[in-house]
Amino acid sequence: MKTALLATALVAFAGSTAMAADVTYSGTFSTTTTNWNSAPTLPQFDNTPAGPFAGFVLTGVTLTLTGNVEGAVRLESLDAAASILNYNLQATLNFTGPGGGAVVAIPTASGIVNAAAFDGASDFGGTSGITLTGLTGTDTQSTSPFVFAPYEGSGNVNFILNATGTSNGSGAGNLLQQFNTAAGAEYSVKYTYVIPTPSAAALLGLGGLVATRRRRAR
Repeated sequence: MKTALLATALVAFAGSTAMAADVTYSGTFSTTTTNWNSAPTLPQFDNTPAGPFAGFVLTGVTLTLTGNVEGAVRLESLDAAASILNYNLQATLNFTGPGGGAVVAIPTASGIVNAAAFDGASDFGGTSGITLTGLTGTDTQSTSPFVFAPYEGSGNVNFILNATGTSNGSGAGNLLQQFNTAAGAEYSVKYTYVIPTPSAAALLGLGGLVATRRRRAR
């Protein structure tokens, strides 16, 4: 009996069309000096009988993280010869949810500086140093969790969001460097789902009715 009913349901879906759609919930974390940690929540996909998506089938979950970095870089070469200095104003952001969902974004503002031999003043200026302000960078990444079950229900999904400053410089054997790194984030969860059409629902109901009659006949 169970096998026959399952087969009927599968045929009904196979022979009918369904509409695909999606809904996205999002949040932001204001740009703040690193390092920082947060625990945001976003709504689950509520396909419970009393929910806004009652009867709909969840087919996909996408987590997206946009990380932003901004700040200043100060470099001073102490070498006795000219050198090319490299800098990366950078932050590493992690957005982690249940079911194996984890996104990493690494926004970076990079550049190079031609520095002369040390000019005798450790002031991040002159001919051997530089001060750069108002630098910005962004990076957007997405992923899908392995398990969707924690994202279904009438409550919220708990996430972990954090940012670590990973700014760095190189290029001179003797280098003074100073970074002011701040990071912010925009994060979201997108639910992709299927809406069975009335004809599909009717066929499923008919399949159940036929199966019930067969059971009664036996």
